[in-house]
This record gives sequence, C-alpha cells and structure tokens, in this order.
Amino acid sequence: MLRRAWLVGLASALLVAPAARAGTGLFVGFADDALKGSGSSSAAAAAARDLGASGFRISVNWDGSQTTLAPADDADLDRAVAAAAGGLKIVLVVVGATASLAPQTDSARDTYCTYTRNVLARYPAIGDIAIWNEPNKTASWRPQFNPDGSSSSPAAYEALLARCYDLLHAARPSVNILGLGLSPDGNDNPNAPTNISHSPGNFIRRLGDAYRGSGRALRILDTVAYHVYGATSAERPWRQHPGQTRIAQGDWDKLMTNLHTAFDGTGQQPPGQCLDYRCVSIWYMEGGYQTQIDASKSQLYSGTENVPVVPDDAGGEPASPPPSPTSAAPDQATQIVDGIQLAYCQNYVGSFFNFLLTDEAILSGWQSGALWADGTPKDSYDEFQQAIGEANARSVDCTQLKGGIPPRPDTVAPAAPVGLAATAAGSRVVLDWSDASETDVEGFDVYRSTTAGGPYTKLNAEPVAASAFIDATVAAGQTYYYTVLAVDTAENLSPPSAEASATTQVPTAVAVRSFSARRRDGAVELRWRAGADSRMLGFHLYRSLAGRQVRLDRVLITARGGGAEGVYSFRDRGASRGGAAYSLELVSLEGTRTIVGRARVSG
Repeated sequence: MLRRAWLVGLASALLVAPAARAGTGLFVGFADDALKGSGSSSAAAAAARDLGASGFRISVNWDGSQTTLAPADDADLDRAVAAAAGGLKIVLVVVGATASLAPQTDSARDTYCTYTRNVLARYPAIGDIAIWNEPNKTASWRPQFNPDGSSSSPAAYEALLARCYDLLHAARPSVNILGLGLSPDGNDNPNAPTNISHSPGNFIRRLGDAYRGSGRALRILDTVAYHVYGATSAERPWRQHPGQTRIAQGDWDKLMTNLHTAFDGTGQQPPGQCLDYRCVSIWYMEGGYQTQIDASKSQLYSGTENVPVVPDDAGGEPASPPPSPTSAAPDQATQIVDGIQLAYCQNYVGSFFNFLLTDEAILSGWQSGALWADGTPKDSYDEFQQAIGEANARSVDCTQLKGGIPPRPDTVAPAAPVGLAATAAGSRVVLDWSDASETDVEGFDVYRSTTAGGPYTKLNAEPVAASAFIDATVAAGQTYYYTVLAVDTAENLSPPSAEASATTQVPTAVAVRSFSARRRDGAVELRWRAGADSRMLGFHLYRSLAGRQVRLDRVLITARGGGAEGVYSFRDRGASRGGAAYSLELVSLEGTRTIVGRARVSG
C-alpha cells in the first residue's frame, strides 16, 4: 500500500532535509464554533468523538484594541477546552471582528499578536494557533489593494505573521503557528464590483516577495493552513483547474508550486522541508459539501438556498469504473469519503477539517455538516465515520483512489519561449512566438512595457492558450516592448523570452479643404471637401447647441476612395433655432477618431 511521503529533519539544526517516508497519518476534525456554545459544547464533542474526529477548529474575534480576552470569550474558550479534554485537539483561529480591523501598522500588529500570546498563555491545552483567516478576501481582510491599484494585503499579512511568530514562539517555543488560511479563489481585480480579492497563487507569490524583501532569516509559519473547497459541492475533490486561478484540493501541485516559488531557499521552508526536526506540513482547515434539506427537516431551516447543493446520501456510486473528474458527484456521502481519502494520500497534508459539524439553520449559510441543524445525524453520517476511521487506522489504499495516485511536487519550470516577434498592424500589435516543447505547458503570460527592459505590466488575466497574442490597448506612435513567459499545469513560470518591440503607426490626418454650415430651405446644409487618404474610413457629424451635443448621422458617412478629393454634404433638419455649431469627425481604418473641422451656421 502506498502512503504519502514526509520529510524528516537531519541531525543538524541548520540543515534542510531531503525527502523521506514517515507515515505520520492524517487527522480529521471539524471547523465549528459549536464547541464553545453554552448549550452545544458537550454534544458537539460527543458527536465528534463518535465520528472518530481528532479535533476542532474554533475562532475568537479580536476587536482591534484589546490585548486580553473579553469575559464572554473567556467563558466560551473555558467550555471548549473542558469539552475537548481527553483527546480532542483545538486549533484556534484569531481573526478580526470586522475585515477593516486587519492590522496595517506595527502598532496594530503588536496589539493583535500580544492578544494572541495572552490567549495562548491562558490556555496551555491549546498549542495550535491560526493567524487570521482568508486574508486574500475583502470579506476578511481590508484593504486588499492600495488606492493606486497595487497589491497590499499579502505584504501586510506577511508582516503580521512575522511579528506573531516571534512573539508566540518566545512565549511557548513548541507552539504551532498556522499561516495563510486562504480561500481557494480570488479575482486579482482592485476594481471588481464585488469580492475584491487576490487569487491564492498570486497572494502566496506576493507574500513570498515581501518575505524575501524583508531580509528575514527565520520562519513566519510552522504549518500552511489552506481551504480546499471546489467550485460547487458536486465538484469532484480531485478535479484540477488548469488555466484558472482557483486552487482547490485537486490542485495540490499548483499549491505546492506557489509555496515553493515563494519560499524555496529561504529561512521559511515550504511544505515537505524540515528544520531542527520540525517539518512544514499543510493542514486543510476548511472543506465541505453542502446538502439539500430533507423534507422532514425543512422546518429547522429558514431563508433561501443560494448555491447548488447535493443530497446527503443518494446511494453513492459504483467503485468502478472511476467517474470522470468533470462529472457531478451524487451526494455528500460520496464526496466526504473521496475528499478525506485524497487528503490522506496527498504529500505533506496533515489534516482535513470539515466545515461544519452541525448545519447552519440559515440556508444562505452552510449546510455541510454531518448533522442536521437540530444535531441529529444525516444519512451521510456513516460515511463520515467510515472515512475518518480509515484515516485513523491508516488503511486507505492510495493506489485505488478514483482520481488516481496524487502527483508528486512539480517544481521544474518550463523553458523560456523562443522566437517572439512583434508587428504593428494599424491600432494593434500582433505577437507571435514558437510553440512550447514541453507537454505540460498550459499557456503563456504576456508582459508589456514602454521602456526597453521593463518594468513590465501583465496583459492577460488567464494564461494565453495559443502561442500568439493581439494587443489592442495601444496608443498611436508609441514603441512597446514585450516579453512572454510559459506557464505549466502546476503554475511553474518559465524565464522570460527575449524582448521584442514594435512601434504603432500614427494615422495620417486628412486635409479638410473646407467645412461650412448654411441655412437653406428650413434646414442647415453641411458641406465639406476632404483630401483623399486610403486609410480614411469615413465621417461623423455633430451639432452643439445650448451645451448639448448630438451626433447627426445614424451610420458612418463613408469616405470615397479613388485617390481624389471628395465633396460631401448633409442636411440637418433638426436645427430649430439659431446658435448651433457643427463639428466634423474623421474615423480612420485603425479606429482613430479626430475632430478635423468646426463650423457655425451662416446665411
């Protein structure tokens, strides 16, 4: 039976270890604050133990100024620790009560980390602390971007991790600091109408840039926390998302590539590397599959469901043949078994926390628990128990996973693209380069600068599939410099291609010999004479009156060809009173628009 590989430390405290096998096992828990509740802590702990779970992730909210727990939080955590006594691990995530409380200054970071240290000091039984939650999302961390649109949250979060790591390890050297806790998706758009966010890969790489730029030689985290939701509850856990910014459970290799890019060769080891016998691992702190509500339980819930859901148990599916990764899973029972088994078999993954244990009663929330909102078991309860039991017994056969054996880390970058050529074509620049030789290249990123050698701006949101690109966002008479990078399926980036440049053309101004507006027969007759130009497409006419401008022609007035001057006319029957002024606009074949004539009414 295959088991996932772990890395163990060598004798030297300063040496990063090579790979080795250690069979340390996967533990399964629930992300659910029910463990803190005055009326639910004992029942939640009992249900978790019956299911075979090993822990809970619970949260506490920081108000932005406090350095010690509020009395109500003391009572909640006292209950949670008491209920968990006897074998349930507690992972505590400390997050701001609102997203705007995200620490942006040294003073705010000191206050947050002091609060977290004091929580740790009060509860010796809690040894795992997660620093914030989903800092790549506006809903949790604000701002995501600076006013000029540049990224801000990854660097700010890196500074918070560094401060808390030092303060908490000084207080308790054995503490396990969990960092990142990222949402699996994001749009990287500072101007998005909603959900302004960073994609997880972009966030990790920018955090790595901030870490490297700080000159820090120590770690900022001991364990990578990550959320592994698919795009829908029916999406298979092993489904990959090539060409997308989403990093779900099936995109483990993309997650590893970005962590490797961010940290390899620094004092912060990526997952699978060890220092002083402490190895960095990945804990899946949130995953889950929302269920539809049984008719007999509908009275427990309120509101309206806002996402696609699956049955809790619709009978499952045959073990073979393996379903397509793009097929929809039949039910939550199937999903939880497949998700936990996959986590067990993925390299360096140490935990899987299902969100939640008990459903939220508001349908716009989450109904992904093993229990209905009243605490009774769903029909998928047995499958939860089965999957957790297999992980505890280390009896998962990784050769029999529906999605196949999980991949090994791919940290080999593709070769730089070659043969890049840039050609100006009217109001566009056409780029072309040679196809990639590697079979795992999924696309290319295109970068542009107005200065030779950069700095460059990325032009595409998603990798360009073809080895060609048209840049239509150029100005006339400007020289642009381009470079292209290849992206493989694990999000490894190649070195940049050799630079290519092109200078866009300046449209030839058409000489307007005359332009007049004369009142005639109750209308205004517009006449103009224009020189010939093979790149002239036509004209638009505008009337300005009392501060309001309207276009007169419904369709473009087409220019005449043939190499000779043209005489044109147009009658404006809508000028009901005097004082109107008229403008003549030239439209070129490249789409350039230029006002080349103005006239006032005479006669």
